[in-house]
Amino acid sequence: KRLTEEKKVAKQMKKQEKEKRRIDQYESSKKQFAPAEMIPKPKEGCSIRPSIVELARMSEEELAKIGKFSIENEYGKIEWDGPIDIRGLDFEKIVEIGEQEAIVYGKTEEDGMEMGKPPVGTGLNKPAIVTLYNCNPAQPMPEEKLLKKVKKLCKMQDSEFISFDIDSGCWKFRVKHWTKYGGGIGKVKQSKKQTKESEGLNEQESVQRDNFQEEDIPLDDVEGEIEENEEDVVLPQSIEVREEEIADEGNLRE
Repeated sequence: KRLTEEKKVAKQMKKQEKEKRRIDQYESSKKQFAPAEMIPKPKEGCSIRPSIVELARMSEEELAKIGKFSIENEYGKIEWDGPIDIRGLDFEKIVEIGEQEAIVYGKTEEDGMEMGKPPVGTGLNKPAIVTLYNCNPAQPMPEEKLLKKVKKLCKMQDSEFISFDIDSGCWKFRVKHWTKYGGGIGKVKQSKKQTKESEGLNEQESVQRDNFQEEDIPLDDVEGEIEENEEDVVLPQSIEVREEEIADEGNLRE
């Protein structure tokens, strides 16, 4: 009898879930997608979550209160816990994630004012978690000293230190609002990809130099060019010849 009751309850819950999905699908079919100008513009070389495709399927109301949003590239990642308003934002102009640094609303206009930076608590100017990759300095540093330096940088920038992975150089911290964060560790150690690219460029430059040095110009060609141009060359007259000409001119006048 007990098992029979449990089966009835499970069947009823399953029926309710099915009905809820049906209602959600119906509501979704009625939803009006946000206008094209409200869809955020992506940034080259970066991936975002939710994706542009997913954002394009949202209503304007949903774009105004995204629960979780992140943007990432090879240098790092920024994660907002939300809700945030991303309607009509141009990430190409607003977000910069570079070597050892993350900047949001950092570009300035000619008068030095930060371009389009909204008040704290609006737009992207909200708390977020920043993760910067490959932040180990090129010159080895004792682990304790490096951690102390990273924590000091967080304190100076009014950010909250979360973690620093000595092996990967992955630096994670939390910010309250947005300006320029990161940097200060010094010249970073190149990643394997960057080292490989650098070695490839150096090898290419070396080959070009070797080819230039090994390219000999035949002596016959040089001598031929000199002979061809001899007729066009005007050599200066010697002082003695010029003195004789002056003396002759004097005799004629007399």
